[in-house]
Amino acid sequence: MPMKIRVDAISKSPLFDGLPSEQIAELAAICLEQSYERGGEIFSEGQAAKGFYLVASGKIKVYKLSLEGKEQILHIFGRVEITGEVPVFAGGNYPANAQAIEPVRLLFFPSTSFMDLVNRDPAIAVSLLAVLS
Repeated sequence: MPMKIRVDAISKSPLFDGLPSEQIAELAAICLEQSYERGGEIFSEGQAAKGFYLVASGKIKVYKLSLEGKEQILHIFGRVEITGEVPVFAGGNYPANAQAIEPVRLLFFPSTSFMDLVNRDPAIAVSLLAVLS
């Protein structure tokens, strides 16, 4: 995925809305691109949260399974939406499963790289606090 597409997706995300272009470029530099076909498992409930995801294209569902194995969809995420961020900031595991419901391209922000960036540039943290609160 060209850097321009990464920058475009990040800058359009509500989580990063309003950040200056220099900070968007820094975010684009630390994210990793991932692609999944329909049905691809992105993360599983109980798995250690090692980062969060921005949907660059396609759609994913976040869901839980009942004890009987019945699927309960919690949310469908589409272009420029973010998922998996809360356990990354709070520490811990993903509270649900995520799966591609169509071919999807994701930007994965590893928590260690992201936290290093936030420590170097606290303005990013201020922006995130405004959105997450």
